[in-house]
Amino acid sequence: MAVRDREVAAVIRQTFPKHTNGAYSMAKRTSETGVMLCPEAERIRKEFLAQAKPKKPENRRFKFRIYGRIPDELAVRIQTKLAEKKLTMQDLLLELLTKWMEDG
Repeated sequence: MAVRDREVAAVIRQTFPKHTNGAYSMAKRTSETGVMLCPEAERIRKEFLAQAKPKKPENRRFKFRIYGRIPDELAVRIQTKLAEKKLTMQDLLLELLTKWMEDG
């Protein structure tokens, strides 16, 4: 898992108690905001990031994600039907989208 900004801000906050997530966010964009970390905070940040685990590459069979919202009552009906047929939402979407693309 990659290091989040709030984790870095929390580490800096151990030395500088008034340091906030917002201040760290602004310090990351110095060219836009003009805000910079002091040398001590910058050293703490670099040490923490050096110790952090590198982000794992995404290991998924299908990398493209489709996202949408549907009414609650429809969602319940879909989930019930999927459970009856022992299918996953991904199975259903693959089947529907494949048919849709074949029909043109």
